[in-house]
Amino acid sequence: MSLDAASIDAVLHASVAPAQNSGVAPANRSSSAINLRQALHEIAWFMFEKLLALAWQKVGYEVVREGGARADGGMDLRITRGGETLAVQCKHWSFQKVGVPQVRNFVGALTIAGLESGIIMTLRGAHDEARELAAKQGITIQTEADVVALLEQAWADFDPTFHLILLDRRKFCPRCEREMVRRTARPGRGTGEEFWGCSGYPRCRYTMPILQSERGCF
Repeated sequence: MSLDAASIDAVLHASVAPAQNSGVAPANRSSSAINLRQALHEIAWFMFEKLLALAWQKVGYEVVREGGARADGGMDLRITRGGETLAVQCKHWSFQKVGVPQVRNFVGALTIAGLESGIIMTLRGAHDEARELAAKQGITIQTEADVVALLEQAWADFDPTFHLILLDRRKFCPRCEREMVRRTARPGRGTGEEFWGCSGYPRCRYTMPILQSERGCF
């Protein structure tokens, strides 16, 4: 089966027997202990990539992780099945949509890798112009619903292997992949304010704000 947009969609929405995956899924999916949609927004970008890599592997693909902290705009995963290979870019964006610049960057990555098609998997979706450009370039843009569909095919909501990733609330530095830690600003601007700082400081000085939903946690 060629890995074009139609066949990718078929993989995501086809029925897969539990025995083909972990063998731990009960007949009634409503009894799931993991809320996939909620968990997807709570994990960090690093875990999102790991999660999708495992999911594609569980539904029958050979997976190579090509991404990491310094691969933004390029391919994060290379997946192969039946002699067909395509690239996957993982955008763990809850508020920002994929735009034309991201699609263009991905097209460049596909060209360099010698691949003709790929998938951008994102939680927020994409702007219309980005979708039009992606369609012309052999790129499929998958939204949160498609991500959840893939995870359900892999029985991620029941599989303990997936749970280790879905329940991991650690944050990782987008610049060097070290774990982020909570820090408090020293005297000066923002004195006393908490923020996420890279554990690799002072070699890596990357920081990010602590979201309101994260305050009071840990």
